[in-house]
Amino acid sequence: MLIRILVAVFLVLGPALAIGEHRIGTLGDVTQQKGAHLIQLLNAAELQYRENHDSFATIKELRASGVLQRAINAPGTWSGLKLDLGNLEYPLANYRLTVLVSGDRNSYSVALINHSGQDCATSLFSNESALIWHGRNIQCPIDSTPTAYPNTPAAPAPSEKGP
Repeated sequence: MLIRILVAVFLVLGPALAIGEHRIGTLGDVTQQKGAHLIQLLNAAELQYRENHDSFATIKELRASGVLQRAINAPGTWSGLKLDLGNLEYPLANYRLTVLVSGDRNSYSVALINHSGQDCATSLFSNESALIWHGRNIQCPIDSTPTAYPNTPAAPAPSEKGP
């Protein structure tokens, strides 16, 4: 029952819970923002699938079970995310999606890898924790000025005062 409640809350408030006021780096690009929403959607679908089947699923199993479509159709939750269920390998321009499920089916990982050809393009990652990480090629300069995710308050300026 607790899992059912958590899944319902995550489906309704997914974007706010998964990212909310937390900062996820420089996702100023609309495609990257859609990528973050896509990963939130997949995390919600995985939680729903686990509740129904007591295991996590591959992307094909999520699609075949109807869980992915139900998550997409949840009212207002993923509005604006256009997803072609026929092409889940490349769901967004220049991004390849990979969902890996462990042999015991108790964990999964999601990678949305940027294949735009830009050396320092941002890719997104998640797993059963439902947290989303972003990363770039290790040779890229470190961006120390992250921006707030859209529709969240900007981060406060660092304090000039000492402790």
